[in-house]
Amino acid sequence: MPVLSVRDLGVTYTGGITGCADISFDVMPGEILGLVGESGSGKSTVLGAIALTTLATRGSALFQSPRRGPLKLFALNGQERRGLRQPRPDRRGQHRRGPPGGGLAPLREDPHPCRGAAPSG
Repeated sequence: MPVLSVRDLGVTYTGGITGCADISFDVMPGEILGLVGESGSGKSTVLGAIALTTLATRGSALFQSPRRGPLKLFALNGQERRGLRQPRPDRRGQHRRGPPGGGLAPLREDPHPCRGAAPSG
């Protein structure tokens, strides 16, 4: 069963500008999904809709919450949406935080960056 199932997601901004259209995907437990596309292709709009910071104008997103069961994300009211975005205390009663100064650890450079690359020419 998918942790997140998005179907026919669409966002239309004021003035009829399409932010994204007909986006569908599933994310299974343990999977990582990457959105790749050209500048202006709607990647941030899709993520904003799923994070509930951008209003989806069509489609559905079903999230399997470990604490609350299945949630229809786009049907949640404002208070429910804010509750999903609130940090939760850990077992010691403190809020979980990432490393100071950033969310991602620095990437290590591959000492053999061309390994496996096809020869150019």
